[in-house]
Amino acid sequence: CGWKINKMNEKEFLELFNRYLKEKSGDAFRAFDNEFIKLKNNKDLVKKLSQDKDLAFKLIDYDVLFILWMPQELLTEEMIEHTLKKRPRAIQYIKKQTPSQCWIVLNNHIRNLTYIKEPTDEMKMFALNKGYPIEEIKNPTAEMCLKALKTNVRAIKYIKNLTKEMCFEAININTKSIGYIENSILTFEMVKQAVDQDLEALMYIPYEIINKKNVKYFCK
Repeated sequence: CGWKINKMNEKEFLELFNRYLKEKSGDAFRAFDNEFIKLKNNKDLVKKLSQDKDLAFKLIDYDVLFILWMPQELLTEEMIEHTLKKRPRAIQYIKKQTPSQCWIVLNNHIRNLTYIKEPTDEMKMFALNKGYPIEEIKNPTAEMCLKALKTNVRAIKYIKNLTKEMCFEAININTKSIGYIENSILTFEMVKQAVDQDLEALMYIPYEIINKKNVKYFCK
């Protein structure tokens, strides 16, 4: 008797789905969506539906949540990549992310780096090169920090453990970055480099850095 009920449920579900695909009406959508949500707690029905590859693709296209409910043994790499190409953010629901999957979503938009659980240094550098904010990178390397400085002068504000090399590099890229370097790190040599490159850099130099010893340099 239990087998007949499952069979009947499957038939009714498919009838609702086919009606939705055919009509695309509000009533058809609501009727089907109500049953689709219930799949989460109906593993037997999900397994049956997943065994039909074409049907599984259609259900994934309807809602990517279906891949979360599918038995792992029936979930193929093709299905996952198909999903990610259409809805890149769905990668956050993938338990074991592969490099191939990560690159699909990263090439779609650098913001998708947020949803990659363990991005490689190469992925981080790729995103930074396109303007991804350094403050959202976990444990950035010195190389990553320098890369960020080349794409966004304000990145210097968010770099922890800022080195003199990074400060000089930032100034060399854009003299306005002098205004984002904290006074505790800022040296006269940095200021001199900025002013030598662009006299307008004086506008961004903190008053405190100017003293009796170096004021003549600024007034030359």
